[in-house]
Amino acid sequence: SDDITDGSLWTKKNLPGSLSDGNRFHAVCWANDSSDSTSGVWLAGAQNGKVFRSTNGASSFSEVSIPNQSNDVIFSIAGNGSGKFVTGQENRLLVSTDDGANWSSSTPFTAEDINGVAYTNSTWIVTYTKSGASNLYARTAADSDLTTWSSEVDLGVAKPANADGNFDPRARANIAAASGRVV
Repeated sequence: SDDITDGSLWTKKNLPGSLSDGNRFHAVCWANDSSDSTSGVWLAGAQNGKVFRSTNGASSFSEVSIPNQSNDVIFSIAGNGSGKFVTGQENRLLVSTDDGANWSSSTPFTAEDINGVAYTNSTWIVTYTKSGASNLYARTAADSDLTTWSSEVDLGVAKPANADGNFDPRARANIAAASGRVV
């Protein structure tokens, strides 16, 4: 929808490829691109580990390659509004600095699954789980340096549980952030 207040129905968008019930989408993100076009960049992440990109206002999407592609879920994607996007897959961080067209991979800290990503006030926030641990953890990094992350913070809440049986891939954490606040 381009106007959620107009009472019109939402428009369905089909993404490329064949997606079964087990390949649901878990992440969607919009951010300005580096050229500051009004369309910006839309990214969608799937349970089957695929990432799809649109640069035409979400009219159409195409699959983009990510390093060491696996079938592990993409839980969350965030953009900084200047062409940089971050997501996680398994224990690795995926970063694009060219509006989601190309991605690099790193493991800057020990995690089982990176399951939440957000951006606010020139800072990236990630949540993750650790093997053998029962809680959810978080770290932050400056937008200018995604190789140096803060000390680990135990959020003091239990690792998120699977929500809906066969179609829920694992524990995920939804994060919203704006003006320095993170929920």
